[in-house]
Amino acid sequence: MITRLCDKFGIHSKQDFLGFVWQVVKFGIVGCSNTVISLVVYWVLCYLGMHYIVSFAIGEVVSILNAYIWSSLFVFRQKEGQRRNHGKAMVRVFVIYLSTFLLAELLLYVQVDCLSWNEKLAPVLNLLCTIPINFLLNKFWAFEEG
Repeated sequence: MITRLCDKFGIHSKQDFLGFVWQVVKFGIVGCSNTVISLVVYWVLCYLGMHYIVSFAIGEVVSILNAYIWSSLFVFRQKEGQRRNHGKAMVRVFVIYLSTFLLAELLLYVQVDCLSWNEKLAPVLNLLCTIPINFLLNKFWAFEEG
């Protein structure tokens, strides 16, 4: 099972493993900037009186644009000789983030309106679910090699 998982992630040597770990770290760095951007926009708009669902949506759109740019340039760079269809990749990134956005919106609604959780903390907790999903879909679909 470990061998098949390593094959799926392209890990065949110690160097491959370190490259994969570095890619995860870079994705985390980009993700942190996305999170900061999204949450700052969300909190500012909530503070200004906008409904939390609309505030969250606007913050997400701004952070998705950030995610595409930095993922393309920093995390999932093209290898020499590779060509990327940026239009296709960007559409896929938006589909990925839209999917996890909808999941996060649903979780946010349940947490705030049904469970009475703090509306400022709930989006942070949702990241435990959406980050791994985003990485895997970006790696194997949006920025697939080939």
